[in-house]
Amino acid sequence: MLIYEVNLTVERAIADQYLEWLEPHMQEMERFDGFGAASAYRVADPAAKPDQVVLCVQYRVASREALEDYLSNHAQRMREDGIRRFGDSFSAARRVLEPLQ
Repeated sequence: MLIYEVNLTVERAIADQYLEWLEPHMQEMERFDGFGAASAYRVADPAAKPDQVVLCVQYRVASREALEDYLSNHAQRMREDGIRRFGDSFSAARRVLEPLQ
């Protein structure tokens, strides 16, 4: 199992609308083959600016193959939806966490 993590920095002015959009976005992600439960967190980031909200979303993914399928076939559309709705009012950084054992 892997964790596909998306770290988001969102302008506070759009944070409520972004969070409203994020929940159904996460539910859609959970429907991709190999994706399981998703969790979202507000990050207590002392480096964040006062006009920003920092979030972390973690998706449980069954395998590297399932993640590669998502990245090859679905990621662009899923990412473009957020960009179309919120433009440059947010940024996203992604990483993959693999268990040590």
